[in-house]
Amino acid sequence: MLPFATDTYVRALAEAIYAVAYLEWAILGDLDRLTNPPLGLNVASLSRSTLGGVAREVKAAAKAATDPEERAWLNAAADALVEVVEPRNQIIHTHPATVDGEQVLHRWATATSTKPHEAKTITEEDLTALAQLAADHVRKLSAVRYRGYGPVITSTRTPIRISPRAGRRGLPGPPRTASRKCPGSSPPRRARASAEPP
Repeated sequence: MLPFATDTYVRALAEAIYAVAYLEWAILGDLDRLTNPPLGLNVASLSRSTLGGVAREVKAAAKAATDPEERAWLNAAADALVEVVEPRNQIIHTHPATVDGEQVLHRWATATSTKPHEAKTITEEDLTALAQLAADHVRKLSAVRYRGYGPVITSTRTPIRISPRAGRRGLPGPPRTASRKCPGSSPPRRARASAEPP
C-alpha cells in the first residue's frame, strides 16, 4: 500500500481541489448568459483550456464588455481565477515527500529565465486556505451576478469548508439549463403520470 498522508491532510487536499473546480464551473456555467460574448468565450471552447488560460480569456472579455453589470461580473471572475491559479498549480505540480516524519506534498522546481527556484512544503494550512479563498470568491461572484440571477451570498465570519455537500451550505451553483449540460449526460427523468383517476 502507498504511504499516504494523514486522513485530515488528504481531506484538505481534496477540498482544495474541489473548491477551485467549483469556482471555475460557477464561472464557466454562466458564460452563456452574456448578451454579446466574444467569439470563443463559451464552455465548449474553453473546456480544454488551463485555468490560467480561462482567466486570460475572461479578463479580455471584461475589457471589451459594454454592459456595466456584465463587466463587473467578468472582472470579478477574472480576478478570482488569477488569485487561485498559482496556489492551485503549486498543489497540482507537487510530489510526495516525507517531512518531519509525515507524508506531505512538496513543490520543487528549478529556476528559469522568468521564474525563481521553488522548494516549498504544502501544509494542511495551505490547502485549507485555498479552499477558503475559492469559497470567498464564489460569494463575491454571487454578489455581482448579473441580470439578478441567483441568491446573493453575504459575507460570514464562519469559515466555509467546501465539500461534496457544499450546495447545502448556501453556495450558488451554475444555473441548471439544458444549454449547460455536459455532453453525454442523460436527460432529466420526467415524473411518471399517476395511474389513479383524479
